Amino acid sequence: MKEMKFTKSIKTILILMTLVLLIQSVIQIIDVQKYPSSIEEALLNQVEKYGDDPEVLRIYELCRGNLTKVKCVNYYTNFTYDYERTGDKIAEFRSPKMMMELGGKGVCKDMAIFYKAVLDKFHIKSKFIFPPNHVYVLAEENGKVYELNNEYLSVRW
Repeated sequence: MKEMKFTKSIKTILILMTLVLLIQSVIQIIDVQKYPSSIEEALLNQVEKYGDDPEVLRIYELCRGNLTKVKCVNYYTNFTYDYERTGDKIAEFRSPKMMMELGGKGVCKDMAIFYKAVLDKFHIKSKFIFPPNHVYVLAEENGKVYELNNEYLSVRW
């Protein structure tokens, strides 16, 4: 008799654990649908959000007549890396306007979003690159590939 009660108890516990795991899975599926599925998607959402930011529009206007817009965008953004925010994984994105109000200070994700927002205005092909714990932008213009990495600009090929 004791053995039967013990078996029923184990079955009950297993059924309850299975239900708990099932409910957790459903909750995770719902949560995933609320939030971006990747870092890249989160950054692209910010690029879209800041497409009409006053600073993005200002840089766009300054570089409209320039033959090499990528170089012009890098020149006028005049970024400074904000070392105080380094390693802050949950730091909020700084808008381009806020970055410029702070003297161009931001971390790699802020700068990459700003660069991509302006480059998208020009319809310049660009993408985020994600080495470990970092992000920067590659842009292709006039047959050249440029790396916009924080405040630095280099020609890749």
